[in-house]
Amino acid sequence: MTNDLFREIGMRLREARKESGFSQEQVAKAVGINRVALSYYETGKRKIDLSTLKELATFYGYSLEYFTEKEKSNSEEPVMLAFRAEDLQESDLEVVAWAKNFVLSALELEKILQKGGGS
Repeated sequence: MTNDLFREIGMRLREARKESGFSQEQVAKAVGINRVALSYYETGKRKIDLSTLKELATFYGYSLEYFTEKEKSNSEEPVMLAFRAEDLQESDLEVVAWAKNFVLSALELEKILQKGGGS
């Protein structure tokens, strides 16, 4: 991947975090990474590994493809949950991530079933 691509991924990560209403500290704790590393990922100064990107994508409620495709898809809608991020406890972040992951998995399953001719 090129440096431009990592900057684009970083920009999308930052946008997704802000849209979710989380601080870097909250996200870093929730996914088990260092806040400084998250900051570097968001600026594109550090290359992000695929497993970390997948964790962040799931936490924010986006598909992995949203962050890796060159062009943003207008049809990509994140899984949104309404809450006040500043009122969340650390254990609540796990529930939020689980719920978003569950919904993303259900949506992916639905797409697979539709492609296979199922309804």
